[in-house]
Amino acid sequence: MKRQVLDITRTVSRVGRGLPTGIDRVERAYIQEFIDRFDKPLFLAKLKDDYAVIDVKSVVEFVNAQFGEKLVGKIGVRERFRFKLPKQQRLARSFIRKQARSQFKINGLVNFFSHGFPDGFEYTNIGHSNLHSDFLSRLKPAGCTKIRVMIHDMIPLDFPQYCKEKTPQEFKAKMNAVANTADVIICNSEYTKTRVKAYYSQMPAKASYIVAYLGVSPSFKIQEKEKTTPLSFVILGTIEARKNHSLLLDAWEDLFKRVPIEQMPVLHIVGKRGWENDTFFGRLKASELYGNKIIEHNLMDDARLNELLSSAAALLFPSFAEGYGLPAIEAQAVGIPVICSDIPVFQELLGKTASFLPSEQSGPWVDKLLDLMAENATPSENNNKTLQDVEIPSWSAHFCHVLGAKI
Repeated sequence: MKRQVLDITRTVSRVGRGLPTGIDRVERAYIQEFIDRFDKPLFLAKLKDDYAVIDVKSVVEFVNAQFGEKLVGKIGVRERFRFKLPKQQRLARSFIRKQARSQFKINGLVNFFSHGFPDGFEYTNIGHSNLHSDFLSRLKPAGCTKIRVMIHDMIPLDFPQYCKEKTPQEFKAKMNAVANTADVIICNSEYTKTRVKAYYSQMPAKASYIVAYLGVSPSFKIQEKEKTTPLSFVILGTIEARKNHSLLLDAWEDLFKRVPIEQMPVLHIVGKRGWENDTFFGRLKASELYGNKIIEHNLMDDARLNELLSSAAALLFPSFAEGYGLPAIEAQAVGIPVICSDIPVFQELLGKTASFLPSEQSGPWVDKLLDLMAENATPSENNNKTLQDVEIPSWSAHFCHVLGAKI
């Protein structure tokens, strides 16, 4: 089998920056799979202008230190004065440099691969770091026989209004580089595949496509836990305009006009604060419900999140656009229903197991909340139904699609 090289640049760059995002979780799952599946895989990280390649033993140490968050030691000279980076990330980068066989500029990396692996190698990129032509175009001449790239969504091109100003152009350049070099494009949903193929329809992209649903961490599982009284609901994800938190704030303020305060459900907003959402944050802070019936959690680990979801009446997911929607699958794994916006990827992933509501109007969301509150007030056998019969996508199935059955 060809030597396997996994790009972990994103994972290293995220050390010290808080709890992992959805894409971070996916790259971490790939790191663990490469450790478990392959003989002597290698891991590549770009550190400013240098490329470092480390072996599986070093990556296991990195993973065991909570993906770099618990590494100890001294910060190396190359990272010592990079004060814009979190201290823990500078420590992690120093660890990578120390463990690397060598550190290369791009030409040196090409020579390392071409001379070190005469039988060739395969390169996999999950986190979208290093997706530029100057890097990807050099892999094949260096002996790479297969380039795999995961594309999580096409939101920067389909919905640029929800992105930073420079992101769409930067993302377009990445997608063009992938079109010219990739052999396999991994998509997390049929919807994402449709959008990628639509973009590439006028380009000479020759890659094959694999659709593989993302798995759920084992920490998300059904617990025998009573629902809160009054009911509680959760919205999970970065607090940014695309996620449409403002619709739920509208809904809660409308409910407050119609329901006594002691009967008001609690909305738990779980996620770090995103960019350019000051209007919403201003409204949120000014609301008399904030801190009581609307509670914000910027840091929450999986164990605590699992408990919070388990005692909630439902996950609320009013996003305007998604490429997948991992929180919905995590909620179903815990055994609670999902109430979400009526967008194509949710219809694909959730089918008849979710309630679909418009993302532009808060009225239907209020009506749904009132219905759930009324059902809770009159207990019946149906109130205690869970989603135990729903088939939850697994990482083992994902990797079987992408990498084949384990030998």
